[in-house]
Amino acid sequence: MNVKKVIDLSHTLYADCPSWMGQKRPVFSYDAIFPEHGYTAERVDMNVHTATHLDAPFHVSPYGTRLDEIPVEKFQGMAVLIDFEKQNVEPCTEYTPEHFMPYEDKITEGSIVIYNNGWANRRGYNLDYYKNWPYLSQEAAQWLADKKVKGVCTDSMSVGGACEPGKAVPPHEALLLNGVWICEELNLVGEILDYETFYFCAFPLKFVGFTGSPVRAVAMIVD
Repeated sequence: MNVKKVIDLSHTLYADCPSWMGQKRPVFSYDAIFPEHGYTAERVDMNVHTATHLDAPFHVSPYGTRLDEIPVEKFQGMAVLIDFEKQNVEPCTEYTPEHFMPYEDKITEGSIVIYNNGWANRRGYNLDYYKNWPYLSQEAAQWLADKKVKGVCTDSMSVGGACEPGKAVPPHEALLLNGVWICEELNLVGEILDYETFYFCAFPLKFVGFTGSPVRAVAMIVD
């Protein structure tokens, strides 16, 4: 595999950056500073489901697989990008299986499905980013799980919906409890949208017993 280009698909992390509703926002501080200690070291206090991050099955079930129990090779593979932004998707759109069926020939067993809503550019403290993103229906999530994909990723805060009650958890359950990991808040802007397929990596930190982790998500354009 010849890697021609690596494209960063991760959002920046910073103090008070956007995080899930009702959660404590990230706090960054110094444990050591150079004038006093001769070196500098930082401390991070934040929910692991902040910015570009990965969900493990334990996120929605006490019996689900923990983050560190997922084989590391699962977090990389060929990805197919579905660009709903080009279709002028409306806020609060609930995706059904029919939205994904036109791409059925590209969605194969073991692939990683990434769908773009055009939400990365809206990142910030606004209603669209915090509530009104398009999301998977339970049926769409189950359709993807039945395809035996490896992972499902999006550029919004969640694959589930926040526009109305009861829409957030079912798509998570349909994916995670069928062994499909989830990556949320990808930074899908710029040249990555010129590619329909690429090699994708989203490696989490090896937290023991965790439900998720921040990731440095990248696309590799390969020959």
